Amino acid sequence: MANPNETPGLCPDWALTDSNVHVARDRAWFSTYTPFQTILNGSLQVVGIGDVHLPVKLFPKRSGPESHGTLHLRNVLHAPTIICNVVGDGFTGDYDRTSWSYDETVISTQDDRRLGCFLGPSPLVLQLSGPPIGPVVGPSTLEPGVAYMLSVFWPDSERQRWAAAQTGRLDKAEDAPLAPYTAEERAWLKREWGSEFEFLRTYGLSIYKDEDCEEGRVIARAMMNEDEDTTPWTLGALRTARLIPMAILAGAAGARTVLAVAGTWIAKATGADQVSTGTCASR
Repeated sequence: MANPNETPGLCPDWALTDSNVHVARDRAWFSTYTPFQTILNGSLQVVGIGDVHLPVKLFPKRSGPESHGTLHLRNVLHAPTIICNVVGDGFTGDYDRTSWSYDETVISTQDDRRLGCFLGPSPLVLQLSGPPIGPVVGPSTLEPGVAYMLSVFWPDSERQRWAAAQTGRLDKAEDAPLAPYTAEERAWLKREWGSEFEFLRTYGLSIYKDEDCEEGRVIARAMMNEDEDTTPWTLGALRTARLIPMAILAGAAGARTVLAVAGTWIAKATGADQVSTGTCASR
């Protein structure tokens, strides 16, 4: 799993999938943000929800202002340990679920208004606008020549809990300040990040702001829980797991099948020339 220490900068990969929600890996992508703990695929930790406005290329080979646009994504989940950013099946907010379509190169509405275009050779990864229009991003977290299968599922029960929180019906206990770090948690921070200061700085947060420190504790605890949940799956567990349809990001000769299991990504060599379908087991 990619670590922000190993891949500095924003994760640049926004993959179009058949997921039922949008997901971002980095806090800095969000223009609005509300700390909120929930889960994806049974155990993948989410620490906040907000809106993301993606600066995207509309025409891959053109330059000038008209070659750029903004893709508006609403209610995007913040999952710091996901392998890459995910654009779900059907945009929310500014785009009707049935008003857009995509081919090998372009996302567009039914009236042919362009919303974005894809990078090659991975046709389902959006091409972002570079600086100064778009932000400085880090290296891709997706390996060339690997066929990735990605899908995330946000349960309706969790979606309803978020809606309740937005209207003030959630238990007030959820709004209480988070407890300080335990000795074990501080040891994890020192071992993995060097210090709380460095951890917060990586996520664009300040140790001198109470709200940033609280948000940092939410993110850190989600990552610690993810570390604890990353355990090998037995054949029996896979047989009894619920299957989720996956969307293929790339197919190439000699590709490896990548199986996503409860937020853990496992690459497995295959002899297939191309991966075209697949399912993912999730708790």
